[in-house]
Amino acid sequence: MPGAHRYDKELVKHFVVVHWDQRGAGKSYDPDLTASDLTTQKYVSDTHELVKRLKDRFGEQKIYLVGHSWGTALGALTVERYPRDFYAFVGLGQLVNPREGDKITYVQVLEEARERDNAEAVQELEELGPPPWNTVEQVKVIGKWNAEFGGTTHKALPNPLLTMALSPAYSVRDAYSYIKGSSLSVHLMMDDLWRIDLFEQVPRLEVPVYIFQGHHDYQTPWPLAERYYEALVAPQGKELAWFEDSAHVPYAEEPEKFDREMLRVLQETYQKGQ
Repeated sequence: MPGAHRYDKELVKHFVVVHWDQRGAGKSYDPDLTASDLTTQKYVSDTHELVKRLKDRFGEQKIYLVGHSWGTALGALTVERYPRDFYAFVGLGQLVNPREGDKITYVQVLEEARERDNAEAVQELEELGPPPWNTVEQVKVIGKWNAEFGGTTHKALPNPLLTMALSPAYSVRDAYSYIKGSSLSVHLMMDDLWRIDLFEQVPRLEVPVYIFQGHHDYQTPWPLAERYYEALVAPQGKELAWFEDSAHVPYAEEPEKFDREMLRVLQETYQKGQ
């Protein structure tokens, strides 16, 4: 939501664009939430409730669902359960199986550290050891070096705090809630996230599927996203669009290409979905 003013300028000419601060995040932050409040199943239920409200408000039978990172897993699980609500599903930086993804990321990041002769990174990564990991602190180690080596963002992007400060949708209090909510959600949801496996949970989707994947992405590693795309059964069509100059945030790293791809999704699916 706090980046909408920067990245949605073209999309709003063609779509009603809705950003959602989900339960525990940003404007929906609540310090009293517990692990039982933040579960994948409750998020799927929340998503469905929001979709119903949007359909009613705008008089539409279907909408488009675009998920990013964790939102791609949430989106896939929701679309699998309620396919009649959607024209298409778009996954940006597709999360498939965090445990399996961690293995790919660790090998890549450690290899990169050795190639760069980065002694500090090599030491920290070897001390961390390969997954499975069980704490947020362990995940932060791999996350730090993955970001350092370009597996999170391939291009330099505007400072997220500055972007947030310039957002017409966010106040200073909202920015504080964004930071606190991110920390709370990660700590409370880690075990639930590690149980996600879309190969098993969402082997088939009954809507057109588009996966937009950065070719430098090792946060939701592209080799695993590609494997999921190849395995996914999608009778109404599927497509994997590579963003060659992006890592994990293709909408921000290649915004013009992202806009073009979204317009193509609209052109290919809207009339068919009527």
